[in-house]
Amino acid sequence: MERKKGTGLLLPILLVIIATIIPQPTTSESCATKPYRNILSFPASSWPSFRGDPQNTGYTTASQAPKETMQEIIWSKPGDSSIDCAVVGESGKIYVGYFDKKLLCLDGETGKELWALRTDGGIVCSPTIFAGKLYFSTWQKTFYCVNTETGEKEWERKAEITTPVICSGDLLFYGTSSGGIICENIASKKTVWVFETGQTIAFACPTIFEGKVCLGDWGGTLHCLDQKTGEENWSFNAGGAIKSAAAFSNNSLYFGSTDGTFYCLNSETGKPNWTFDSDSPIESSPAVGAGRVVFASYYNIYCLNDQAGTQSWSFKPKFRAISSPIIAGDKVYQATLCQSLHCFDLEKGTEFWHYEDLIIHSSPSCISGMVYIGSDHGTLYCFGDSKSGERQEPLFFIEPAEMVFEKPGTEKQLKVTNLTEDYLSLNAKTGETWIKLSKAAFELAPQKTAYIMVSVSSELGTDEEMAGYITIGNETWEEVARVIVKKDTEDSCQWQMFRGGPERTGHLDGECGPKDPSSMEVLWSFQAWQGAVESSPAIWNNSVYFGSYNNNFYCVDIDTGELKWRHECRDGIYSSPAIDNSKVYFGSFDGYFRCLDCNDGKEIFKFKTGDRIHSSPLVSSGKAIFGSNDGKVYCLDSKTGDEIWVFEANTPMQSSPALKNGRIFIGGLNGIMYCLDFETGSIVWEYKTDGSVTCVPALAYDRVYFGTWARKFYCLAQEDGKLQWSFDTKEYIESSAACSSGRVYFGANDNYLYCLDGLTGDEIWTFRSQDRKVTSSPAIDSNEKIYVGT
Repeated sequence: MERKKGTGLLLPILLVIIATIIPQPTTSESCATKPYRNILSFPASSWPSFRGDPQNTGYTTASQAPKETMQEIIWSKPGDSSIDCAVVGESGKIYVGYFDKKLLCLDGETGKELWALRTDGGIVCSPTIFAGKLYFSTWQKTFYCVNTETGEKEWERKAEITTPVICSGDLLFYGTSSGGIICENIASKKTVWVFETGQTIAFACPTIFEGKVCLGDWGGTLHCLDQKTGEENWSFNAGGAIKSAAAFSNNSLYFGSTDGTFYCLNSETGKPNWTFDSDSPIESSPAVGAGRVVFASYYNIYCLNDQAGTQSWSFKPKFRAISSPIIAGDKVYQATLCQSLHCFDLEKGTEFWHYEDLIIHSSPSCISGMVYIGSDHGTLYCFGDSKSGERQEPLFFIEPAEMVFEKPGTEKQLKVTNLTEDYLSLNAKTGETWIKLSKAAFELAPQKTAYIMVSVSSELGTDEEMAGYITIGNETWEEVARVIVKKDTEDSCQWQMFRGGPERTGHLDGECGPKDPSSMEVLWSFQAWQGAVESSPAIWNNSVYFGSYNNNFYCVDIDTGELKWRHECRDGIYSSPAIDNSKVYFGSFDGYFRCLDCNDGKEIFKFKTGDRIHSSPLVSSGKAIFGSNDGKVYCLDSKTGDEIWVFEANTPMQSSPALKNGRIFIGGLNGIMYCLDFETGSIVWEYKTDGSVTCVPALAYDRVYFGTWARKFYCLAQEDGKLQWSFDTKEYIESSAACSSGRVYFGANDNYLYCLDGLTGDEIWTFRSQDRKVTSSPAIDSNEKIYVGT
């Protein structure tokens, strides 16, 4: 038969939202106990290949399964890329391949790395252990043979392999994307025979039984060949592509196809014993044992009687299942793309537990009483009974565990806290080029916290939806944070606090400004009865939020200007609001700091300070920070309003705080710019200027920008507060700066709007607003258009 060219293969990339709804199984038959004969060529303490044995049964005995029905993670090991293949192992060691071109050998009980091998491409098919060697292929079509003890390569060569390799006697077998089923002599590495199917073969696994080898192709044919000669004994045509391994047990072969039909064939003749119609395509390999066969279609998990094909139970997961189940004693373990690893009772289908992860394509393995599975974000999990392994107490924790970015070109901070009494040397890394980290290596003092700024490249398109991971740790302990970039939507342009965000740059990326500023017109106006509005509005969820000197705080519809609700205070409101998690925060001249529900304006909490509040709050990572005229900077729990820390400046604090790299920047009427630790409120550094600071500092280009009432604009280094340059104006400065594209923009009471070079302080241009002071703070849209009031 002429060899035909195979079709190209693509790895799917999926983004799934995690849910915790637990459907219940449907049961139509009880599981009766009966004698069972299963061919196992390997001890149950090993799992040497994709499905645990050459017959691809996916079954191990009860003595080797976890005893308890409750979930327990013995250990986990984060990684930098996806794990697409099943773990294999024997003699207390496990082996796992990663898509970022590496194979690891770990201690099965502790997860400790024993050796690592770099490969020339990603590993997507499970390795096979045979006679002290590991056999596997990479995405770059390289075939490896590796010593299991040392990790040293015995040999490598080019070969078109798209399935796991299965060994039997002195022969090994595999399939190719161009449709070949290949048999090679292990010792000589010479080809014994080739059988051409003419159809793509990928990800399925050859099945070895009674002198035969069986493998399906994407054309829908299951081929049964003689192991020694390659002659076809029989073939069976299914109604759809066969993308999974057939399982052999009790003279039967079990497999599914993408037509949604599950088949049981007589292994001698290839004739159907029975068929079962599922609800959707089947890409999962079945598990067969204890009189039952378990498999997953896209939308259901089924357990059937292996002799009759009648349904014992089914379970409808929340998300698709293309991973393959295993039977371990009286339990079934099955992974789904999300809501991840499930554990069921084999007899009744009752779900004992499930462990949530982001996405899982790999399949579980059971070795020596522990269940192993890898995830798409690179974490390898070991589940079992507490007595099966020793769990290490964490050295540190990171927060948040998931960082969601509404758009590219923005950044957030990741908090890392040392839980020990020792200094920790930690590394921060990511396998994604579009994720940028502010530091790659750092020291963390005992019981202290560090911050890493995480940014998402502005080169990502606004219609892209991305997911990636950050790993923080050392050789002893690692933690992983997810990074998700959501698609841009019509409501993605938010302005949730004064100056747009924690860095107070007055600039937001994305199509958030008018498409044609020259044709702007008033769409609506809102009259705050008998009260000036100096509170800059916040925008969120199609609503506009602002305060007035008439003691009222308002929420109006962004399209019509109609009032949605108002909240009355005891005095006027100058403070600009901040919005976080459907809550709006602001201060008032009555000395109270308030938190209201964004939807209905109901008060969640209020906190009393000693004087008026001009300062606009910063809300981030569960903290609300603001200044008061009583001379203090307050940090409150943003959920409860409880005081976390207070910094006493002993001067009215009318400036608003800015945040970056775990530091707070805020100015006082005493002319001092303070840099405080975000976590504790302690002083990191301070810089004395010639005049009062009432504007908000802008943080960009690793610098701090602000003006004073002494007619001078300052640029300081964020790290140590050292003066980089200053610029003189003709009148004092109330306007807060905006930063974009290496430039700094601000207004002054001399009627000018200034544009300076952010690094040198050189004047680029000025704009005179006739006879009006520029006290307003400029804002910049995505087209670099500047908007400012006078």
